[in-house]
Amino acid sequence: AFSILKEGNVLLMFPQGKRIKDGTRGKLKTGVAVIAHKMQVPVVPVCISGEYKFRHKITVSCGKPIYFEEYYGQKLDEDSTNILAEKVYDGIFELQQQ
Repeated sequence: AFSILKEGNVLLMFPQGKRIKDGTRGKLKTGVAVIAHKMQVPVVPVCISGEYKFRHKITVSCGKPIYFEEYYGQKLDEDSTNILAEKVYDGIFELQQQ
């Protein structure tokens, strides 16, 4: 992940670690926030909605980039890491509600 971002490429990650079919948030995972913070790159929330069936139409919605600038230069503790991860999840679920 770090080498991909260092090269200036885009990295796609699924912060929940799996598909969520019923729209619930599931267990909070912090990897996306930690990587974005360390590499000082924004996170663009994306929501994929539609039926999870072969050849069915889906909708892919992209939100506004989330920046963690106020945390750059700081060492993240568990609370800060969870706050950043919540921002990512909030961005995703905001798209889902639209």
